[in-house]
Amino acid sequence: MKILINGACLAPPLTGIGHYTNHLIKGLEKHSAITGIDYFGLPVVSENRPDEPKQERQTTKQALLSRLGQIYRIVRTIPGAKPGADWLYNKAKSYRLKPTVQQKKPQEPEKTNYDNHLYHETNNVLTDFHTIVVDGNQTQLPKLCITTIHDLSWVHYPQFHPEARVKYMNEGLQRTIEGSKHIITVSQFVKNEIVEMLGVPAEKITTVYNGVDGLFHPRDTETLLPVLQQYGVTPHGYLLIVGSFEPRKNLLNLITAYSKLPQQVQLRYPLVHVGPPGWCNDAIEKAITPLLDQGKAKQLGYVSAEHLPFIQAGARGLAFPSWYEGFGLPIVEAMACGVPVLTSNRSSMAEVAGEAAILIEPDDVEAMTAGLKDLLTNDHLHQKLSKAGLKRASNFNWDRCVNETAAVYSKVLRDHE
Repeated sequence: MKILINGACLAPPLTGIGHYTNHLIKGLEKHSAITGIDYFGLPVVSENRPDEPKQERQTTKQALLSRLGQIYRIVRTIPGAKPGADWLYNKAKSYRLKPTVQQKKPQEPEKTNYDNHLYHETNNVLTDFHTIVVDGNQTQLPKLCITTIHDLSWVHYPQFHPEARVKYMNEGLQRTIEGSKHIITVSQFVKNEIVEMLGVPAEKITTVYNGVDGLFHPRDTETLLPVLQQYGVTPHGYLLIVGSFEPRKNLLNLITAYSKLPQQVQLRYPLVHVGPPGWCNDAIEKAITPLLDQGKAKQLGYVSAEHLPFIQAGARGLAFPSWYEGFGLPIVEAMACGVPVLTSNRSSMAEVAGEAAILIEPDDVEAMTAGLKDLLTNDHLHQKLSKAGLKRASNFNWDRCVNETAAVYSKVLRDHE
């Protein structure tokens, strides 16, 4: 089988979909049933791939974006400085490598026709280009397309996304449903939504769960210290948040619930956020500022894939009370590190966490406060959830994800021979 993949989501810093795509292609490149993979869009370069060219340049760019994000959050609080800070940061975020394609099979002749390929769009919506450019040559997209739809968050919560993104996703959704020979979802919850809300036949959809990178595992204090000291955090001494600083993550309620904890708990376990600045977050920034000023919160910005497993493993607990998720990678990554999790009982999160986490209603601030207190101070519960989480996380494996995805490819090709 020959596969064509859109590499646009692999532009750093990687989001959850970027990590999904990266793990998928690494596995597919080694899969016995895959005879070739080609890419269009942005370069397939990832911080997890030391064998890739321009690795050092990409890592440096991520570090600069992370540092600029930290400075941006400080400068934009100065009266009159916000417009300039916004402009500079948005310009920096838009800085990307020129669109190119890396051929993974250089021994093969240059291709200008991809009719014998299966195109897998891993980022929710089929590209709206009628032609794509590969190695400077225009070519039609393959006739056989499949799409991974990770979630329908923009349908349920359009107010949580930039307007331009909602418009793009809405315009592309019907095209994706009609143009995809098969659809992959990363949870049964999302599959059910697509069937019930969009009328897609269940047999046209396959659920393939995400996996957990082997780098996420328990680590002792001695191992954690060299990395955590770089970020100014103490092993097993903070409550972790992972994800973009955006409304869908329910951070406003989380900050409110955390602020209701006893002072000694807040001082012992400060709130530590890891992730890019996000969007539509003025209210969240305003809410967290007092905690930052009092040393009860810390924003680390984007953390490299090399250091994130240490940050995860060093947490006392992970708080992930999103309004909506299609899967929720940080949940299983924390569990794989033996770190207990508090998450929402809505959308896919209960499906992914099972009985190995504290589940709360995302709009119940009092219940969230009680859950956070248990997560941070109840040693017996902490040990119980840690053990249950390790077992739960073992169900999610990237090799299985790759194999099940390749099986979908085979089925689509068999059905359309």
